[in-house]
Amino acid sequence: MERRKTVLMASFALFIIICAAGDVFAGGKILFYQAKTGGNYRLAGDYSKLADSLHSAGYEVDELKADLTIENLNTLKADIIIIPALGSDLTESEMTTLFEFVIKDGKGVVLMGATPATNRMTIPLGIRALDETLEDDNNKIRDASTGQLVDDKKQFFIDLPPNRPDTVVNSLTRGVNTLYIFTATGLHLFGNAKGVIYGGDATNTPISLVFPKGSNPPLAAYTRLGSGSIVLINDPDMFTNVNIDPTKYRNDNVKFAVNIMDWLSTPFQDQLTDQEVDNIMKSLKTQVTDDNRTIVSLQAQTDSLNQQITTLSSEKEGLTSELAKYRSDKVMGLPWLTYSSLAMFVLAGAFLLTCVVVMKKGRKKPEKKEGQGGELGYEFDEKTDEENAAEGDEEVKTAGKIKEEDVEERLRELQKTSK
Repeated sequence: MERRKTVLMASFALFIIICAAGDVFAGGKILFYQAKTGGNYRLAGDYSKLADSLHSAGYEVDELKADLTIENLNTLKADIIIIPALGSDLTESEMTTLFEFVIKDGKGVVLMGATPATNRMTIPLGIRALDETLEDDNNKIRDASTGQLVDDKKQFFIDLPPNRPDTVVNSLTRGVNTLYIFTATGLHLFGNAKGVIYGGDATNTPISLVFPKGSNPPLAAYTRLGSGSIVLINDPDMFTNVNIDPTKYRNDNVKFAVNIMDWLSTPFQDQLTDQEVDNIMKSLKTQVTDDNRTIVSLQAQTDSLNQQITTLSSEKEGLTSELAKYRSDKVMGLPWLTYSSLAMFVLAGAFLLTCVVVMKKGRKKPEKKEGQGGELGYEFDEKTDEENAAEGDEEVKTAGKIKEEDVEERLRELQKTSK
């Protein structure tokens, strides 16, 4: 009897422990803010499998398609707000609501995807996402459904180090060994912001030198704000349906997402006074105003630099084309002889040869065709100088012979007359 009683009491205690663990395991309610979401990063779209995974982990998942207001958040009883791919700026009222939700209520916010609108909110917190997408030449991901490596350099994997001394990073990445990245930009961290995951040695920005190889750019970061925390993951595609499908990709992306929710749903023990909250809010608003001015100035500089890059790229393409044309014009690789100059030499030689032939032909007398005569219609035989000279000598001899015969004839006549 005593043994049976002990077993019942132990079972009851175990039941209480399980129930208590279940309350902790449930985690609370996650609210997806969809009013200004860009693309198809929605619960009814590319994040439906993520929502299922979070629900299986003990979280209630809902969405907010209206503005961020204290009333809406209280009505929906949100503990964590996920803002995926923020497409347009939050209003000042919405930002105030969000900061109060974190600072005063000790709640958590997850920003999935680094956009210009996201930057306007995170820069005062010490996190700024750059524009250029990262690439990795070495760590190509493998498509498990085909067994082939993906050739897109913007899609790569990162292996997390086994030793993670930071207690927060250890909580966020426990059980996470390999993450697949699909569209990420590097993060610049300052102030109290801390990096969570980083790119590998080959991860870099190929166009600019902001993140060269070996710089290990941050890909996710967190910051504590008042009683709560904010986490930024700069790749919204690492949690889409196709990219967390285990039949296609073997990664720990879902585990990483669940860890983040578990950490955010556990509030800090210390609570801030109203005065401390007011001081933090005032400081943040001032910082936001100043950072917005800086963003406008930086955007103008970026536009100018992009214009210069476009011009230089165009000039480079032109020079490259000219160089390729110049190299292709070489005859047998000779640097001093091109096809163009060779063609000019050939044409010049042909012209000179033609001139010589024409000059030689000009020295010969034109031949008279048969049946053609002089002006009086007589035919004249064309003879050489030697022939003409010979004929002249013959005529002289003939003329002399005629004169001698005349003299003899006259002498004979005179002799007859004298008789």
